[in-house]
Amino acid sequence: VIAAYTLNARSGITGVVFNDTLGDGAAATGVAAAGAVAYIDTNGNARRDAGEPTAVADAGGNYAFRGLAAGTY
Repeated sequence: VIAAYTLNARSGITGVVFNDTLGDGAAATGVAAAGAVAYIDTNGNARRDAGEPTAVADAGGNYAFRGLAAGTY
């Protein structure tokens, strides 16, 4: 699963989660990972922990984190 993201000027992160079935890093038609959980790994341990911000991908694989404080994510 590949997660692409964009840091928005309005304190948010948006992106698309998809299954990279061709291994080329590009989303193809019908490969959205609907229901996938994206998270911000605030402690850097490469796993989702209680209390870390999460967002669930919609039917198109789109996810969004809104209202984030300024910083590096």
